[in-house]
Amino acid sequence: MDGTILIENPNQRLVVYGTLAPGEVNHHILEPIPGNWSRCVLRGAIDRSGSFPVFQWDPSGEALEAQLFESPELPDHWLRIDRFEGPRYKRLIVPAETERGIKMANVYVAASP
Repeated sequence: MDGTILIENPNQRLVVYGTLAPGEVNHHILEPIPGNWSRCVLRGAIDRSGSFPVFQWDPSGEALEAQLFESPELPDHWLRIDRFEGPRYKRLIVPAETERGIKMANVYVAASP
């Protein structure tokens, strides 16, 4: 990581840690959107006790491997993706650590503690 922090356009980025990732069962939700995937690291914890994993952000938490999806067309799809995720999840903007620095990005977390 080179120390750069990219805060512009977080609405064009989504960090994926579960079933929306390439090769996973719900990737079809993101697949039609043109964009680029790269590896990233989130800080926090993932609860895997339920049917689907749920991320809890914690800036001093464990480093977790995830994938970053970037697309200028992503804002046109947020409503559809939010509906798919449902009321159990909400979007939060968090720092994602990449090889090119830190990028602010959306991630789905539990809607309630």
